[in-house]
Amino acid sequence: MKLKGQRSYASLSSLMDGAAELNSDLVERGTIFKKFLFKDEKNYIAILFVGPQSKIKLHKHQTDNEEYKDLDTQDVEKCKMGDWHYLENESEDKWLVVQAHKYI
Repeated sequence: MKLKGQRSYASLSSLMDGAAELNSDLVERGTIFKKFLFKDEKNYIAILFVGPQSKIKLHKHQTDNEEYKDLDTQDVEKCKMGDWHYLENESEDKWLVVQAHKYI
């Protein structure tokens, strides 16, 4: 999924409290942070803060499903078990803010 970030870094600083850098194995390029809102053994809801020109690698969901929702445009992508997807911020200077929901 390609999206264009809408937010400046300065507008996100307080929202990013408690966020951690995404596992580097998942990042193709750039800077991406994840902040969990809910997490249990099988599911999670998190906010992804995707830096300008950053990208999560193409990956396959073998045992779960995942949805991405752009919190500014409300665009949604659903990746069902067995499917592949990625997430890319095409903006040169703005951050992308996405809700990620992984579930069985």
